[in-house]
Amino acid sequence: MIIPLYLLLFFVLFHSANAIAQPCWADLKASSAPRTFILAMGANTGHLKKANDDAQSFADAIQKRFQVPSSQKCVRTDITFSDFRWNLKKLLPLVRVQDTVFIYFSGHGTTG
Repeated sequence: MIIPLYLLLFFVLFHSANAIAQPCWADLKASSAPRTFILAMGANTGHLKKANDDAQSFADAIQKRFQVPSSQKCVRTDITFSDFRWNLKKLLPLVRVQDTVFIYFSGHGTTG
């Protein structure tokens, strides 16, 4: 009984609902042509109230400018440090040498 409870606690502590709510890249189609990926993340923390909006605006602008398919765009809001790492880990295996990747973060760290 202790091991399953430990695993549940680990999952709750290190993976927020935001990181696993909607999987990014789920509709990604295989292609031999170079692709462009967008990973934009916002963290409304403390007095910051527009970091999430900034991430969304950045992703929308890059998507429009470079005509990036929605399947290659990921926007995460209210992220934590573990969310940041988790999303990078999910993107890494999809990217090839010829691809272009835009990674954007809006927010700042906190000690509390």
